[in-house]
Amino acid sequence: MPDEEKPIGILRIPSFDKPKISQELSSRPPPKTIRAAEELMPLAYQLASNAELMGRFREVMGSGNKDQARIAMDEVRQHAQTLDPSLTYADGATITVLLMEIVGRIEPKA
Repeated sequence: MPDEEKPIGILRIPSFDKPKISQELSSRPPPKTIRAAEELMPLAYQLASNAELMGRFREVMGSGNKDQARIAMDEVRQHAQTLDPSLTYADGATITVLLMEIVGRIEPKA
């Protein structure tokens, strides 16, 4: 049998008497927290006053076209980031939800 002809190896287990975890603080910045909707609402109202942006947003909202919706969400987030550069991707999603609520309130009833 070919398996029996192979030499038997030696398993070496490293010593665990010295901790290998660095006690230095990480140089990585702490993660950003998601802002509350109440904090983002003024920015959402500011975006809602942009007629061109909101026209495209209304066309996509509820259309079922995921690709167009993704493009519209990115456009909303990018425009919001021009107003507040510290805005995160998650904050952009929150603003999109807030805009959906705003549009739902101001849309004329059919």
